[in-house]
Amino acid sequence: MLRAASFFILLLSYSVAHSVENLNSVNINSLNILRGNEINNFLNNKLISGFFSDGSNFREAYYPDSSYMFEQLSGQDKGKYEGKWGIDSDHICYLMQGSSNYDCVIIYWKQLNDGNYSIYFGDQQSVYAKITQIEDVPKNNMNNLLE
Repeated sequence: MLRAASFFILLLSYSVAHSVENLNSVNINSLNILRGNEINNFLNNKLISGFFSDGSNFREAYYPDSSYMFEQLSGQDKGKYEGKWGIDSDHICYLMQGSSNYDCVIIYWKQLNDGNYSIYFGDQQSVYAKITQIEDVPKNNMNNLLE
């Protein structure tokens, strides 16, 4: 419990390393895994931006009612998508509109020497996306956030 509280407090003053990085070279054994309630504290009511290993950019919004909005800003799957998000053990899971199955991923993190964090989405073998920015969902624009 103390670990979760400490991590959440650190993320309140969260800043990410903004360097472009080859995600194929990230060693997951050097990373920590965000756990159940930590995931909720980290994502709930947040707007997140980042990039995938193919270089395409994305942003996504996590709402308190478990709704989820995702926008692929570049790449072949460019577009906006809606769904639901939830937590299953130590995974963040997504049920996208039109799908009957949840897709779950691991959130990895590492504190850097300069006090910033590197935060990634991945699976048991590797990471495939990196978060570059996180902010609170604007209260006055929740319905049109990704427009």
